[in-house]
Amino acid sequence: MLTHADKDHCTGFADLAEQVHIGELWVTPRLWRELGEGDSAVCEDARALHAEAERRVKATIAAARRGERPASGDKILIVGYDADHDEHSYAELPEECHTGPGHLITKLDGEELSAVFGAFIHGPFADDCDGDRNGTSCAQRP
Repeated sequence: MLTHADKDHCTGFADLAEQVHIGELWVTPRLWRELGEGDSAVCEDARALHAEAERRVKATIAAARRGERPASGDKILIVGYDADHDEHSYAELPEECHTGPGHLITKLDGEELSAVFGAFIHGPFADDCDGDRNGTSCAQRP
């Protein structure tokens, strides 16, 4: 789960993606907003994260058009809302690839794990789109 493209949130993503299998990637719409703004301060790992998210969006849409589910390693979940949702490639993803505040996620990489895992989505809300990026951060409680 990566919430936004700040260097302190995504540093090391490119190396991690080469070293481990990431079955399902969770990102917020903010990733598209920030990379689309053409900010030259965006780090290379943020660009790698965005490229991987885009690859997964395309793979998931292609699988859906074939009437299939995406394979592990191609899955993506868009977490939260954004005011310019319709302007980005993820808008074409199947409904099950989107979630937002108030939802409980009990599947990881397509496997139901409600007996041992649950992630309650608190945000980002639609009005968080232009707010502080760290307001869309992810927190985990043991």
